[in-house]
Amino acid sequence: MNTKVKFGLAVFMIASLMGCVSSSKRSSVTDTISVVAAPAISIETLKRSDFKIIGPVSGKVCVSLDEMTNDVINDEKVIIGNTAYGQSISDITKEYALYQALESLKDADLILAPRYRVQITKQQEKGKDGFKSVKTICCVWVSGKAIALKADQ
Repeated sequence: MNTKVKFGLAVFMIASLMGCVSSSKRSSVTDTISVVAAPAISIETLKRSDFKIIGPVSGKVCVSLDEMTNDVINDEKVIIGNTAYGQSISDITKEYALYQALESLKDADLILAPRYRVQITKQQEKGKDGFKSVKTICCVWVSGKAIALKADQ
């Protein structure tokens, strides 16, 4: 495969995956994180000179689902999503894993061709009131190539 074809495929993958990359906004009042998908960029607007490949990146996150409220909660006990609005626990966790992986590399803006491994388990717990409940835990491992968008000159 020649260089132009490889570059064209890379640009296509970047443009098509832009909707999978997420950003985060923390609210100090409620101590929650809302994860929002980034808008897509058209192929025509992203040239090879617009970005640089930083290198491999990976991350792992685990969250739990509160069956009573449908809240998805991370290890720090922060609500990162809610399954009542149509997203599955695995989709919410994938977005959160992408964000955490991006945060692990300084200057990383996007992950090119992310790969996921998802594990969902159910655990029985006995509450303080004596009743048993089922806890859903979702762990996601993500890996890919990190890229940085170059600033306008």
